[in-house]
Amino acid sequence: MLASLPFDLVLVDMQLYPIGQGAALIGDVRAKLPRAQVIAMSDTDERELVLSAFASGATGYLLSDAEDADIAFALRALATGTVLDPRAAGHLLDLVAETLATPERVSTDGLREESGFGACRKLELRPRSQAAADEMRRSLPD
Repeated sequence: MLASLPFDLVLVDMQLYPIGQGAALIGDVRAKLPRAQVIAMSDTDERELVLSAFASGATGYLLSDAEDADIAFALRALATGTVLDPRAAGHLLDLVAETLATPERVSTDGLREESGFGACRKLELRPRSQAAADEMRRSLPD
């Protein structure tokens, strides 16, 4: 069905039975229709469910108990980016924070694996404490 119809928007119930099939369906949709917007929907904002939706290629996550007006607003917002229920957003922010806090590792083949600190260096980001210390040094008279 995905190959035969040109879908622009697909809403996927993350709790398809058996559990986990929502993420699998998102992966299938993204493989067959890479330009389609795929919005995961669920009645829960469980961390693993939210993260699996985005790991599978979802472009948004909405909770099914959202008000109709909120869902309509979110769908209109797709034109400019990702839609994300605020209750689910915290899980993604937690993941980013965890990633940034993970030190760089050396893999078994001797190559450095990218980590939060490595990513921070590439983006020229500094921990807040370091940034505050640097700012204090700059403000002191010579």
